[in-house]
Parts: sequence; structure tokens; C-alpha cells
Amino acid sequence: RDVTGVQTCALPIFTWVVHRRSAAQPVTFAKQRVAVDNGKASTTATFSAPGTYTLRAYADDGVLLSYADVTVTVR
Repeated sequence: RDVTGVQTCALPIFTWVVHRRSAAQPVTFAKQRVAVDNGKASTTATFSAPGTYTLRAYADDGVLLSYADVTVTVR
């Protein structure tokens, strides 16, 4: 997910959380907190059951806090 619309003052730390889900199963993130490196931050999410999940990336640079959502459908 491109989160370039997330506004911050400095290089942020991204924290991924499950915002909504249709399945009652957990989502596991390889790294839940990810530092920005060369303008990019990435992680891997593992879904244990089919369903629709809304994942939220919070960007926090210590001054500003912003977020972006991505919806994933697992079949």
C-alpha cells in the first residue's frame, strides 16, 4: 500500500494494526513497527482465515500522527 499521503514532519515510524475484520481470526505482522528507510517502509501480514480485513498504518514522527487504511480480502 502506498502511504505517501500520510503527512509527517520527519522520518516516521509506521505501526500496523487491524482496524476491522469480518473473520474472528488473528492477523500476524512480520514487523508491526517499521522504520522508514530510503522513503519506504514495508512489512508482511499473515492471515489465518478467509475474510475482509482493514489494516491501518499509523505514521508517527514524534510531532504529527497520521494514518492510512488498506482493505484486504482473503479467500
